[in-house]
Amino acid sequence: MWRLLISLPFALASAVAAEPALANLIRDGDFASLDSWQRNGHLAAAGKVTRLPEDKAVTITNPVIDLDASLFQEIPTAGHSWWAWSVRTKAGTAMRASLGLVALSETGRVLAIDTPTRIQGQRWSSHQGTLRTPPGTTRLRVVLSVLDGSCSFADVQVRGGGPPERAEPRLQVVPGAGFAVREHALERPWWEVEAGDLDGDGVPELIACDVDGLVTVRAEGGPVRLRFEAGALVYQFATADLDGDGVKEILFSSLDPKQPVRAINRQGAVIRSWAESRGPERLATGDLDGDGHPEIVVSRDNQRAGSGLAGGLVVYDRSGKKRWEVERSLRHFAVADWIAGGGRELVVGGPGVEFVVYDANGREVQKFQTRGGLLEQFTVSQAADAGGPRVVALQQNANRFSLLAHDGQRQLWETPVTASLRNSGSGGGALLATGDFAPGVPGKETVVVALHVISVIDATGTTIYRSRDGGGGEYWESWAPGGINSPEIACWPGTVPQLFLSSSRFRHAAYYRLDFGGADAFKEYRVPDQEKHLETMHAAVKAQPARPAGSAEKIKVFMALGEFARVSEATLGEYATALQSLASPSLEFLVMYEASDLLGHERGQKMTTDQIVERARLLEKAGIPFGYFATHGGQVWLSREAIRRSKEVAPRMFRFLYIAENLETLYGPLYKDVLKWTDEALDFCAAHGMKMLFKEKHDVWGLLPSDPEVFNVLFRPGHREVTVPIWSTNQPFQPEIQLGGMLGLKATGLCREFGMSTQYWNWHEWGRYPRGIRDVSPTYVCPSDIILRLELMGVALGGTWVHIEGGQTYLRPDPREGVVPLARRHRDLVYELVRKNLILPGVPPANLNAVALVRSFHPALEEGKARGRKVAYPYYERNSEALRQGFIPARYLFEPYAADAFPRLAYDEDWNVRSCFPRTPRGWVPVLPPAAALPAGAVALETDGERVRLGGEWRTAGAAQAEVERTLQQGAESIVLQAPGTCLILQRDPASPRSYVVTVIDPGYLAPTGVNTVLRARGGPLRHVVDLVTGQSLPVAATGCALAIEPGAFRLLRVEL
Repeated sequence: MWRLLISLPFALASAVAAEPALANLIRDGDFASLDSWQRNGHLAAAGKVTRLPEDKAVTITNPVIDLDASLFQEIPTAGHSWWAWSVRTKAGTAMRASLGLVALSETGRVLAIDTPTRIQGQRWSSHQGTLRTPPGTTRLRVVLSVLDGSCSFADVQVRGGGPPERAEPRLQVVPGAGFAVREHALERPWWEVEAGDLDGDGVPELIACDVDGLVTVRAEGGPVRLRFEAGALVYQFATADLDGDGVKEILFSSLDPKQPVRAINRQGAVIRSWAESRGPERLATGDLDGDGHPEIVVSRDNQRAGSGLAGGLVVYDRSGKKRWEVERSLRHFAVADWIAGGGRELVVGGPGVEFVVYDANGREVQKFQTRGGLLEQFTVSQAADAGGPRVVALQQNANRFSLLAHDGQRQLWETPVTASLRNSGSGGGALLATGDFAPGVPGKETVVVALHVISVIDATGTTIYRSRDGGGGEYWESWAPGGINSPEIACWPGTVPQLFLSSSRFRHAAYYRLDFGGADAFKEYRVPDQEKHLETMHAAVKAQPARPAGSAEKIKVFMALGEFARVSEATLGEYATALQSLASPSLEFLVMYEASDLLGHERGQKMTTDQIVERARLLEKAGIPFGYFATHGGQVWLSREAIRRSKEVAPRMFRFLYIAENLETLYGPLYKDVLKWTDEALDFCAAHGMKMLFKEKHDVWGLLPSDPEVFNVLFRPGHREVTVPIWSTNQPFQPEIQLGGMLGLKATGLCREFGMSTQYWNWHEWGRYPRGIRDVSPTYVCPSDIILRLELMGVALGGTWVHIEGGQTYLRPDPREGVVPLARRHRDLVYELVRKNLILPGVPPANLNAVALVRSFHPALEEGKARGRKVAYPYYERNSEALRQGFIPARYLFEPYAADAFPRLAYDEDWNVRSCFPRTPRGWVPVLPPAAALPAGAVALETDGERVRLGGEWRTAGAAQAEVERTLQQGAESIVLQAPGTCLILQRDPASPRSYVVTVIDPGYLAPTGVNTVLRARGGPLRHVVDLVTGQSLPVAATGCALAIEPGAFRLLRVEL
């Protein structure tokens, strides 16, 4: 078994326990000489090796994107199976590089390959880890590989030894003891919550922002005392008495980067704003100088691209005057009484487990750090023995979490904690609250609240409560509804601390008070199952007979299933039978895995070229259609030789190459190489009858085809049958543009097919906001109906390729055991509609607006391209002032639009990604590149994203607003059916020119409420309406057909006019 354990946070200081003093087995690991290192053929022929004596390092340069340039050497295993390795690296140009570890048998057969180092950043970085080689390994080949650029390596070490030791958490759990739960109903679910005693009566108020941006104040269980429309979702609350009247005001920052930090009083009046501090900034308040009045601490640039870090902080007095500021990377801060006497201090933590304490004047008074990974959260607590304050911090290292305590002089303890189910780390993170939750236990306890697990750790680091152990169970359980899954907490640190959890999954209209110490109600507590009706719909469709096929097209579902590359030939045959049992004449299942024979990229399922080809031969023999995930982010991990030879041995079953997020990396330093590789790969696929699937996030398909350089690669005539645009929905940005782009490309014949990669919420990556837009990623609280409606919408719009990402729920871990129960609420419900021919695969929507949005490349995009910026990524480098103006303005997640913006005018969308299922009052508006031929009868609405032109002069969006509204309304006049307030898709029934298959979707996203609407025909009555899910006819009145759509659901109808 090949086990790789990278940077274990709970390992002993020495990576190997048995023989910590063993010598480094790598010869010339300091590169004083290259005599012990061999060059592979490509490095010798086309690459370059440069020794760096002053750094005791070597630089490898490779000009090619898909051939390894490598130095390597082999060491005998001498009976060892456990190894500790380490290396220092410094990236050069934008490239990919890795340390590769290849286990070889006596005969030279490759038994296992691993590439454990993710190398980035143009500074020296250290990597280390522990691995176990499989039985039969006699030699270990150590490989330094680079792709398309240069990278430096230094201090390469490999030492044989024994397995690492890991500390186990200290547990003293009292059986049956835990949290009591009090549930309080709400009008709408909460997004953000804070607890604070505003009026000094000793009872905390709850300050909350709901999922619609409404701020409310109430006492626990009491009526709303204040309502305030924040205009956007609140990022964070704080409280402070700003005017000295003994009543605290409410401070908050906004997800809208245009909004300053504001303070409102208890009457809802804005009494102060901090114009220099805008958007989603962190807040803390406290009396730093001891004058009896609070200071306000606000993070600076708490929006660094995807890093989870802020760029500094600024301290204001209560009048709003800036006192001092600090520029430094940080994760979190807190005001605390760290040094006795006078005022309080500001404790700042991050990015690692490192802390700086500042006094009232911004002077550093103490620094301390501990080993570990990245800081997630921390609190400051008072020691039980009056020994002074301590930091209690949650850290993450290699997808494992631990809680530690440090008093500024030494680390007091560290204990593992569970922050996600199955210890995956993905979608992990947790929130902390410290207080005297267990009065009978010495000191203060820390409550760690993760999405599915709550733990309580006492002042000695002993876990005294854990609601779940985090291990075992089914992989799909993380998404299953059940207990309270709260992404936000509030704690009032009174004498008896009060802990509140916000609305479960952003869906349950309630909040919860937790009290520790009595009988445990939390472990078995269940919130209402708000998705149960989806299983009822699945059962109803399952009971329907299959109708005659209405389309010659087929839906192709391709799944990331790495086990298909590992199992025996006999098991492959059984897997093939299992996939065929799920298929129908209208539905086909394909598999995909990350075959990788390039060691310069750390990603992929590492195999030799021969192993990849042999697996392709077995898949061909088993009759399993397949493809390879070949590149991501413009970097390739599969060689051309592997692709070519796979097609030779699998001419029928090797169907596609899958390319993920390549275009969104434009225009980084390697983009020319990316487009050249893409062009040549498309040529290969075209010559061999294959498809090339391009999964792209955001609004790529409504933007980048406007660049002639991109257009001439992807959409030139010879590639139009090959190129398949795919929308990756986990990072949505202006879905109206992305969907319109795919519809426009197909409508104009630039591509024949498109598809969907329907993924769960992945806010760990969304936007510039820390960890996405939450401190705890809500990946694993995404309801089933999100996937259901994304997949249904894509198929109903004519998409014919559907991607199931690795780890997403559909099949059981053993595909022979079929579909997981949860899939009946989302994917399999859609597939059952296809199996029964209730939806028409590949049929374009009949409610396209006659207006086509023709989008040209904005000058600021051209400028960014010339400067090598990744302007295609909207939440990062594209979100500049020049591109935030006008008709299609760059916006952050949930940021409001101006009244003249295209999403408002065409789809009535007030926020970016208020929904991924846009309301369609004017039908679907196709988006075209300028090189596309305008469809017959279409009206061109030209834009560069800022200005607008309707046949005359270019105008501002504001000046053109009225004409644009009128033109879009006129373009919708030929649409025969409307259902106000819904996402509506019409498919013309080929069996009858007056019949339509009608998909009506609830557009609600964060917390859908369902829709009551009336389906009406334009210019005449409805003749007959049948619910295709139940098979029942619906009553039709002169005013139309009344429809009720349950929250997060849909109606599928056959309508005769």
